[in-house]
Amino acid sequence: MTSAAIAFQAFREELATQGFFRRKPVRSFLELALFIVATAAGVAILLATSNPVLEAAAMLLVTLASLGVSTLAHTASHNAISNTPWVNKALTYFGYPLFLQVSATYWRHKHLVIHHPHPNVAGVDDDADLAPFFALTDDDLAKANAWRRALYKYQVAYLPLVLAGNAFNVIRSGWAFLFARLLDRTVRRREHWIDFGALLLHYVVWVALPMLFLPAIHVIAFNLVRFALMSYGMYALFAPAHFPAEAAMVRPGFCGDVVEMQTLTTVNYRTGWLGRLICGGLEYQIEHHLLPSISPAHYPRLSGMVREYCERHGYAYRSFGWPEALWKSLGAFARPKPVHASASSQSEERSRRST
Repeated sequence: MTSAAIAFQAFREELATQGFFRRKPVRSFLELALFIVATAAGVAILLATSNPVLEAAAMLLVTLASLGVSTLAHTASHNAISNTPWVNKALTYFGYPLFLQVSATYWRHKHLVIHHPHPNVAGVDDDADLAPFFALTDDDLAKANAWRRALYKYQVAYLPLVLAGNAFNVIRSGWAFLFARLLDRTVRRREHWIDFGALLLHYVVWVALPMLFLPAIHVIAFNLVRFALMSYGMYALFAPAHFPAEAAMVRPGFCGDVVEMQTLTTVNYRTGWLGRLICGGLEYQIEHHLLPSISPAHYPRLSGMVREYCERHGYAYRSFGWPEALWKSLGAFARPKPVHASASSQSEERSRRST
């Protein structure tokens, strides 16, 4: 082990002795119950009123509750809710395929296998690859043909329109991933069939059963609007952590240790009480990337220790207000970021931009 790895392992052991690795399942289940009740309340309001203002408020309530379910499922996928593995798996299947029509096995592969070990690594991390619609980096611009480069000049303007389809693209990608696994005997596992069954059950709960009592057009419209609004919500949760210029894009083979990789490519953002409830720890992205198996309930108390550790060992630790982080994430579309091969090149670019 390198000296950096040894130091970080010692830090983890110190956190363990202070109880930071204890799970908080009761809190998570209470939050899940709140999100489910809020979703049901939003649907009930929609059924009871024809007032456009109340309908808009109800859809906002459903969207916020759905985002809360998604972040709780995200926590479960990291096994950070319960000490019992099957509980975490059950919550992941409930939150992603059943509630949100997102393949759980696709999510695990995309998020745990690819994104977390390789955040903002060009050509590896799909979360940072928005081609062909957008160019986030200088490399994206260099690879584009002339007419795409001309289009990218206006990508900030058309971002809101394209962004509405974000959730639908995640759903489509999840189905494609799952079908590829189910059709390949060499990689097909029981978890893929469970995932498939949960996805089908989503259509039973959210489409087929409501159509027994409501006009089909209303049911379809509700689901389309819910996922379109979820698209904007997903951007608000994830983009501020990795899109701002301060969150570096790096090349494969980046010269830096594992802590440096996570802290250079990630920033935190600060929220109020409602944001903390909905974000489920995503606002503490540095803590989450360094210690993904720790319950987000510990992050507020843990953040000071992580900041002190980073400053003591010379690692970056950046935190912005949520509106500022969102604005900075939009800045990546106005001014695509360079891709760095080392920490020193990223520091030089940060100095250049500040002058």
